[in-house]
Amino acid sequence: TKEAYSKLTRSDFAKGPGTPYELYRAYKKRDFSAIRKLSYNVFQEKITDTYPAVAEALALMKRKKPIVHMMTGTGSTVFSVFDRKADYSFVTGFFRDL
Repeated sequence: TKEAYSKLTRSDFAKGPGTPYELYRAYKKRDFSAIRKLSYNVFQEKITDTYPAVAEALALMKRKKPIVHMMTGTGSTVFSVFDRKADYSFVTGFFRDL
């Protein structure tokens, strides 16, 4: 976390495409286009540039065509959001080879 925060500049904090409330409303409305547009993590580009395994995990997730796939916070976890109920058992061994 200390390393991730050290990579930020003052201008990084103004990059978000909207407010958390706008993202919340998009989820409530199931507005997948808005969810994609409003989902943002200031750390993601900086961490994936430094840690290829995180970038690889995100690339693997993208193959399943989620609404959004990204890191939580400084990257200790990556996640995807899908638009429908389905069998997501593929997640169990998804990152075994990383």
